[in-house]
Amino acid sequence: MNNVTNWQPASDQLVISPGNLHVWRFNFSDCNQIKQLSILSTDERVRAKRLLVPTKQQQFINTRMQLRLLLSRYLTIPPEQINFKYNNYGKPSLKQQHNQPITFNLSHSGSLGVIAIGYDCAVGIDIEEIDAKLNYLQLANRYFSEAEINQLQERTGSEQRDEFYRLWTQKEAIMKMVGTGFSNTKAKEIGDSPISNACTTNFTVAAKYKATAAAAEKLIINYHDLNFGDY
Repeated sequence: MNNVTNWQPASDQLVISPGNLHVWRFNFSDCNQIKQLSILSTDERVRAKRLLVPTKQQQFINTRMQLRLLLSRYLTIPPEQINFKYNNYGKPSLKQQHNQPITFNLSHSGSLGVIAIGYDCAVGIDIEEIDAKLNYLQLANRYFSEAEINQLQERTGSEQRDEFYRLWTQKEAIMKMVGTGFSNTKAKEIGDSPISNACTTNFTVAAKYKATAAAAEKLIINYHDLNFGDY
């Protein structure tokens, strides 16, 4: 695992170039000052209202606002002017009208979120807060391939739980990179495919969290802290 500690702050204008991947992390506690819901699209606000659990609703709103504010620095346009399209499984991407090769993916868990920004390359990212009460073996038996279960069984105790989350975030990141929905069959297919089909990097976001970034090719990764403060 890569133990990343050199997280850099955001600059006013951002540029992503071929062969690079920018990974951003943010804490939901830093989103309290972001109040301009007008930067969200109508469909994003509708989706937020459908989430009946208040914390889930707020996480969705804050994650989308952070994404828009971040992309606006790469695209050099106001965040409310960014338009997304979605594939059949709900994965967002920039509409062709932006005429930009920027790709992205996002994930959140617990109090933290992460966003991956790439250049003309499919990317995926996943973060999971480690739950000491989770029956991870039950999930592994349902979604892991035989090879992944064998890897898991090579560990014991807390190391086994850590290995589960490493494999889980790796699987999720690859599936999000490919842009498919999560199902029993598809999850196991990802586990059976050669890992060389995707370049994955496990990285440290914070204590008690596991995260993985995936890309269709090997990229140089830069890690950044995302904090827009008052907006």
